[in-house]
Amino acid sequence: LSNFVLFLALMFVISGSVDVKAAAPKLNKKKITIYVGHIKKLKVNNVRGKVKWASSQKKVAEVSSKGIVKGKKAGSTTITATVGNKRMICNVTVKNNVSVSKKTMKLSPGESRKIKIKIQKHVNSIRFKVKDPNVISCKWGNWKGMTIPLTITAKQSGSTYVTITNTYSKEKVRVKPYEDHKLQLLSDSWLDRQLLYACRVQNGKIWKYRKGQLG
Repeated sequence: LSNFVLFLALMFVISGSVDVKAAAPKLNKKKITIYVGHIKKLKVNNVRGKVKWASSQKKVAEVSSKGIVKGKKAGSTTITATVGNKRMICNVTVKNNVSVSKKTMKLSPGESRKIKIKIQKHVNSIRFKVKDPNVISCKWGNWKGMTIPLTITAKQSGSTYVTITNTYSKEKVRVKPYEDHKLQLLSDSWLDRQLLYACRVQNGKIWKYRKGQLG
């Protein structure tokens, strides 16, 4: 009798078992941000088969057969992981390793201004190159954390740019030194030859007289 009861119990357990469906494949990240030259690994969970990886913009970021994403150029791209008929997407933003506080600057000859250069980790070198050294000169300041100032001094009027580069990235700062064309008073009276007016400065005001009126 005891054997019969045990047999019934086993039959109940077997017939009462429930099939559990395997969890669906899932990408571990839906969006990531990386810097040029850096890498991040994507992974598809709950999968045993082969995963096929692809990048919509290979010039921005590439992805290996193991899901390792490497930043190539600043911009945006989409990484797609395909398992069978299931496609999973991760949006990727790639940023430059170098960033500048200003990308354009106007100076008068002899004037100096500073811009801040910020870098990310794993940057082993940083340097600048001036397109036209006759127009501007540059000088590094002292590091403060991950930021270093660059002093730009205008030598003469014109237009040029300075390129900031490191191992992976570069940024350009366009500089336009200009002459100050404001009216400079060399004396308290002069002749406006084009309008044929004689002018005199009195009490901070400019008085105009027709030719012949000013004695």
